[in-house]
Amino acid sequence: MKSDLIASLESLEPRGNRNVHRIVVLFGDQPEVLDAIRQARARKCSFGQIAKALSTPSTIVSAHAVQNWLAAQGID
Repeated sequence: MKSDLIASLESLEPRGNRNVHRIVVLFGDQPEVLDAIRQARARKCSFGQIAKALSTPSTIVSAHAVQNWLAAQGID
């Protein structure tokens, strides 16, 4: 018989579309913000620095989210 934990894990479904980046969801309608993110990275700002600048008390942006979005843009 399966444990409750195993049954719970087996019933999980992925959240949302994995192809939609958090940066696009939050700032997709603000091209000037997207450009500023690209420019900050071009100045060698870290993903963490950029994420901290984008975050607010009610909306946290992770360094990983910034890194993923920039990678999708072809920016390391």
